[in-house]
Amino acid sequence: MSDDFAFGCSTERDWALAVAEVAAGLVRRPATLGFLYLTDTHTANAVAIRDRLAAETGIEHWVGCVAPGIAAGAEELFARPAIAAMAADLPTGAFQVFDGAPRAGTDWFGIVHADPADPGLPEELTRLEDATGAFLVGGLTAAAEGGIRFADGLAGKPVSGVLFNQSVAVATGLTQGCNLFGPVHEVTACDRNIAIEIDGQPALAVLESDLRAAHATDPEILTRPLAAALPIADADRPDYLVRDFTGIDRKRGLLGIGALLRQGQRLQFCARDAHSAILDLDRMLDDVEKRLDGRKPKGAVYVSCVARGPHLFGEGGHELGRVKAALGDAPVVGFFAGGEISSARLYTYTGVLSVFT
Repeated sequence: MSDDFAFGCSTERDWALAVAEVAAGLVRRPATLGFLYLTDTHTANAVAIRDRLAAETGIEHWVGCVAPGIAAGAEELFARPAIAAMAADLPTGAFQVFDGAPRAGTDWFGIVHADPADPGLPEELTRLEDATGAFLVGGLTAAAEGGIRFADGLAGKPVSGVLFNQSVAVATGLTQGCNLFGPVHEVTACDRNIAIEIDGQPALAVLESDLRAAHATDPEILTRPLAAALPIADADRPDYLVRDFTGIDRKRGLLGIGALLRQGQRLQFCARDAHSAILDLDRMLDDVEKRLDGRKPKGAVYVSCVARGPHLFGEGGHELGRVKAALGDAPVVGFFAGGEISSARLYTYTGVLSVFT
């Protein structure tokens, strides 16, 4: 376990007993900031859990959320009471917890928790990034009963979280959960989220053509969920945003896509694929390890899509097990989200890792 980070976890059904168990893991070291994640079976007592943890540990500042599933070390905890917390001993002034608009500072990195019900969320994330200059990662809450988020107390603004200045060293990585197939196309006619023509052909016909070609080498592709991939032009490595299909019109050859399209936009097709997702997860972990440049991980926050974890890889903690194995003794906490954030962009079916060193 790191000298600067501590970890506590409990699956006790009684929330007071669970808090006592979590607090016992955190009080072993002094700390100034706590990350707190609860499964949504604890929704009714979420505020009491945060308050009791603050009282028992003496940690004033907390960030986190309630989610359908949480990361607790190598465990992926769903559909049962669970609490995971990580405490960090960071210098005064090295971070700021915020709910809405943070104060001006010299921040360079942020972990945020966002409200999926806010229609202006993409613009809000862009404004926050522009105002702070920070690289933002995190996720959207996906709990069944509201989106409880913590920013010291109960968060009320669409985006909340914690920002760090450059005295806090963090390496972050993004892993995709889909397998691209077919060439990159151009949207040549569209109406809002409806792709009318791609490369001058009916949009649906282009998808069907790419599927036929992919099926010749991968017969299983027809059994996987399909989506559109929108390449990101200014990314430092090949990257894309996955958007689900919202409908098809076979008579007119139209494709509904969960994004506002524009003429000239590049577009590719993809399929959710556990094997490809594991390969890309390993690639991301290797990349993060290289960027650590020999520095030992102290603690990590991992945000994964709620459609990943056991829903993509099966039971047994395959996703978190790989993350934890790569990080050694460093504690790992996080949650399964209804959308993931990296570089202030909204992703789906991805995993976002932040490693403190």
